[in-house]
Amino acid sequence: MTKKTAYLLFLILFLFYSCRENRKEENKAQPENHENIISIGSVSLVIQNEILTIQPFADYLAGHLSEFGIEEGRVVVSGNLNEMAGYINSGEVDIYIDSPFPTLFLNRETGIVPELIHWKDSTEYYNSVFFVRKESEIKAIGDLPGRALAFESEYSTSGYFLPMLSLYRSGFDLRFLEKKGDKAVDKEIGYIFTGDDENTMFWVLEGKVDAGATDIISFRKNAGIRMNELRVISHSPEVPRQLVSFRNNIPEKLKEKIISILLKMNISEEAKETLNSLYSTEKFSMLKEKEFEKLKNDYSFFLQELINDK
Repeated sequence: MTKKTAYLLFLILFLFYSCRENRKEENKAQPENHENIISIGSVSLVIQNEILTIQPFADYLAGHLSEFGIEEGRVVVSGNLNEMAGYINSGEVDIYIDSPFPTLFLNRETGIVPELIHWKDSTEYYNSVFFVRKESEIKAIGDLPGRALAFESEYSTSGYFLPMLSLYRSGFDLRFLEKKGDKAVDKEIGYIFTGDDENTMFWVLEGKVDAGATDIISFRKNAGIRMNELRVISHSPEVPRQLVSFRNNIPEKLKEKIISILLKMNISEEAKETLNSLYSTEKFSMLKEKEFEKLKNDYSFFLQELINDK
């Protein structure tokens, strides 16, 4: 597979991720009257678990918005990005919380506007790392051609998008490997999806692949007591851990009130348990001016290069 074909495959996977089959598990139906509801959107393949995790946060937010006639907090979870874009465009989702990659996609499709950083796992910014076994001959990403590299999934910011962007900008040719044991040719980096950061770690530790890429938080967590068996060979640039975005036609005063509530949650005794239940959130903070524009510029450049290369 040539460089052009490999990157075209990546573009197709990205643009049509949302066309994959949903799980049979369905999200609860949306009411026709949305005026008394504040809704939070998320994309997950484990829909009911996601709802249970986010619902206390939605309830807390709704409980502080009665002046706007809000009576209920609702969690809207879809199995793919296109479905979520439909929810946002129809007004059924008011707030969307996710990492930069899906946020950028939905910004393009719906015009959602990121305003805050969500400190998921008590982390404001994070990056991806490329890692190998300690005894590996691979010293840097320049040694990856001819080797097999493990990513999490094609829609992961830290487990695919950021490391792939690093490789793309370095000019490497890549070949998609359909199954474990498939080999890359000498001048290409072979890559395969493991489906989970824990799997990526395990595959590297057990020698099923030559290298892996994941976010720094998952790397430390999943390596655990076997950290001394691994070596990091490269880092990606840092990006916000997660972004909090609003549909573009949400009433301005309502948005301002929500932002005010979120910024104060970390200093409220009432809110601490709710924050902790939301993926170990430490707090919310304002997104720096023009920071999202920089992310958009990087993203647009990446896609344009892929389109030009096909």
